[in-house]
Amino acid sequence: MQGELSDGGNRGPCYPFFTPAAGAVPGAATARCGRRTVVAETRASSMRPSQIIPRITILPAMDTPDERDVPPGRPPAKPARPEPADAVARGYFKVSRRPGGYGRTARRFWLGALWAAFLTPLIFHLRFGEVGPVGWGLTIFFVAYCVVAGVALSFVPRREYHTPVPLEGDWKDRSGAFWLVACAFGPFLGWIATSAFTLTTGSWRLAYGFRVGIAGLLPVLLGLPLLRYARGRSARVAIPLLVGITALPVWSAWDAGMDLYHGPVPAPAGTPGSERSPAGSLYLQHTERRLTPAQ
Repeated sequence: MQGELSDGGNRGPCYPFFTPAAGAVPGAATARCGRRTVVAETRASSMRPSQIIPRITILPAMDTPDERDVPPGRPPAKPARPEPADAVARGYFKVSRRPGGYGRTARRFWLGALWAAFLTPLIFHLRFGEVGPVGWGLTIFFVAYCVVAGVALSFVPRREYHTPVPLEGDWKDRSGAFWLVACAFGPFLGWIATSAFTLTTGSWRLAYGFRVGIAGLLPVLLGLPLLRYARGRSARVAIPLLVGITALPVWSAWDAGMDLYHGPVPAPAGTPGSERSPAGSLYLQHTERRLTPAQ
């Protein structure tokens, strides 16, 4: 018996079934090979069975709309990635699957913001006698984190406020995580650089430049790529969050930036530490820091 087989690049085992394929002549056998349909017909050149020639045709796969609609020679479009908001909410924030779970979790975070605004300064005052920059910085961080988390969770089930721009997985998408890290730890690292070390007339510009760069410029640069997701109704939520969260680290470095711009001035009488400083010492008026002469 002789025959012709045109597989069209098909790979995989064949499984016969008996439903005639569309367009097949009566008596044709049909089989399933991988994801393609094989139609086997017979045509007789004479009455002798030894000269019956089978003809096997493999039809292209028509399973998925992506392959059916894409022109030949062009790869199918990448499928849209699933939205990670639900996975993050249930995996990290432990949101319940019951109805109203997002709303209850959001209200807990907002209540936590009130407790953080009251308890954090109180703990610093009872322990150290004053709140200080570190105490107020931690208070702002805890309150902002609870408020933003509550707002984000309250909008997860409201799909009409989600961005219509799909995730692409490039460096612009990854900058979102670094943007939050810069907003959270940039002011802390900048405060360490300018407060944990003695400022001298030769080192203060380096320390203040580091604080302005890591707390003022870096959050802005990392937040700019996220503006492409502020489209449609999601812009009503995304833009205020981006501007509000980015403004916090920028505000923490504002006075250091003003001192960099204006420079030091002669220390006026009556400023803190003036009685221990030599005459003609320099003073940073915006951050109220006195510079030690370089050795």
